[in-house]
Amino acid sequence: MKEQVENLLKIEKERIIVSDRKKKEEHLLGIGLVDNEKKSRVYLNDDGYIYANGTVFLDKERNEYYKESAAALEVTDEEYIEICKYFPPSKNVDNKNNGAETTLNVIAIIVLIGGIIGVIICLSTITWIEVAASYGRSASTIFNPIGLISAIGMLLFSITIWASLKVLSNISLTLKQIDRKIK
Repeated sequence: MKEQVENLLKIEKERIIVSDRKKKEEHLLGIGLVDNEKKSRVYLNDDGYIYANGTVFLDKERNEYYKESAAALEVTDEEYIEICKYFPPSKNVDNKNNGAETTLNVIAIIVLIGGIIGVIICLSTITWIEVAASYGRSASTIFNPIGLISAIGMLLFSITIWASLKVLSNISLTLKQIDRKIK
């Protein structure tokens, strides 16, 4: 086998081992198997913020800030397999970082409800117009086709905006799920 292929495979195997170790540690911490005597470092995330309270330290070698937290209890592979039988790793998608998607969904619902209310108002005010009495005639209501067209246009516009925002939100959530699966 060529050296480049061997290096590529070696790097990928190491990445998979590190990823599996990280998932194992997160699972053990999630079910409460914590070794309070050992500490692990949690460095700044990509945004540059640590989402935790407490003391933050500076790693002078890496020139990055970190927070110390309890490490997962070390278990053998056999013990971990046994633990997974009774406490399987969660495959749920976490929704803690879906702020933009939630905002889009809320705006979409507000636009749809506002459009429906606007259509009802348009139908009751500009579709049927009350004509004042004149020259001995009594007051009457007449149908205004332009009012009906305006109301239908408003309904179609609000439905289109609602659907577009929902599609954008779902695309973003799907991309996040794909990103989590790749990592």
